[in-house]
Amino acid sequence: MTAKEEQEQEWEVLLSIYEGDDAFKKVSDGRLHYRVDGEKPFILEIDWPEDYPNVPPVISLDVFFNSYISTADRIVVRDTLMRVAEENQGMAVSFTLIEWAKEHADELTSQFTEKKVEKREEEDEERHEERRDTAMSKNAKRKMWDRVGNKGELERGHDWMDILKHLAQTRDT
Repeated sequence: MTAKEEQEQEWEVLLSIYEGDDAFKKVSDGRLHYRVDGEKPFILEIDWPEDYPNVPPVISLDVFFNSYISTADRIVVRDTLMRVAEENQGMAVSFTLIEWAKEHADELTSQFTEKKVEKREEEDEERHEERRDTAMSKNAKRKMWDRVGNKGELERGHDWMDILKHLAQTRDT
């Protein structure tokens, strides 16, 4: 059987197994996504080269959903799954990879670093400290609120000169 025929047969099997499973998505011929749920969910992308299953598939975690995962963690997960694929080289391995990832999801994601979250928290603290430096007094806040009013818009003519007051001051001159 040719590689193309084996791929078509594997698609039929995968579609019959994962029919109705919202986590499974056929992106295109030779490419699929599977959302692996766990403590920290991720999307596994499996891409079949032209000679697949005689060569291992290309495994990736470079989809937008996985943007919270650091590059180093993505490489660790990919390399782990590639070892599973290489152990089963020459066979249709997509089902095996998906099921292995589902069974070992917590193990795969337990070492994920939260660098982006920590970085965001540090930035938020810096912004909060900046706001403290430029904090308004209660009186200044009241004046601003009185100008803005309840609608959140400035009153028409808020910056116009009070004509009557001006005329009263200049009347005698």
